[in-house]
Amino acid sequence: MYESIKIKINIKLLLEFIDYQNPQLEQIIAQSNNRSRIDLDEGKLIDQDMTIVVKQAMINKQCAKLILSSNPITPKGALILASGLKNNSILQRLLLCSTRIGDLGVQYLAKAISNNNNVLKVLSLSGTGITDDGAEHLAVMLKTNRTLTHLFLSNNEISDEGIAMLANALQNHNNTLQTLDLSYNKRMTNLSADFLIEMIKYTRTLKLLFVWYCNLSKENEDRLRKAAQANKNIRMSVNNSWIHVKNILYLM
Repeated sequence: MYESIKIKINIKLLLEFIDYQNPQLEQIIAQSNNRSRIDLDEGKLIDQDMTIVVKQAMINKQCAKLILSSNPITPKGALILASGLKNNSILQRLLLCSTRIGDLGVQYLAKAISNNNNVLKVLSLSGTGITDDGAEHLAVMLKTNRTLTHLFLSNNEISDEGIAMLANALQNHNNTLQTLDLSYNKRMTNLSADFLIEMIKYTRTLKLLFVWYCNLSKENEDRLRKAAQANKNIRMSVNNSWIHVKNILYLM
């Protein structure tokens, strides 16, 4: 019954957008090279535009990197993007920073990349309004996903509960994620340090962990550094201690 309801929702959404056109967006995509980077940052794109992005950028142009940051995209747009990710064999980097997709949009995306029928390696969801609900969807995804290597979640509303779920997934289930950015999640408290320290001890593949400006005490920042030093495979950045923002941009 759930699947039939979902199908009806998707069909209704497609019918709603079927006659929509955006000649400027279509021209930008048409001028892009196949299997290349398509940058639509700050393009004032709305949910309807995601039908064009999926069809022309992801399917026709088979872009390898898609930048949709700083656009007013909502969960509806995320649902459309998720439909394009389900059998994605080309797109490796998807940047949705500073959009409005929220927890529901994250749920759509997380489900789409949970079953390893795609090759997405980098997912940036910084500043998208994610709370612990969204963190839970991502944690579930991380338990089964085997392609994602870099996940950026800075400047969201994730608290200790969400950090606990993410840390557990990486500590006990995930074997592929290499970079996790949790910076500027101001709802984190010192309790999160305990979860992260356990994760650092037992993580299999995580190499870079960012926790800048997360309301951790100096004592707990030091504890995190010591835990990272004990695990020689991981490097950690607390409050700009060794890496600059441009290095994060390079990773994305």
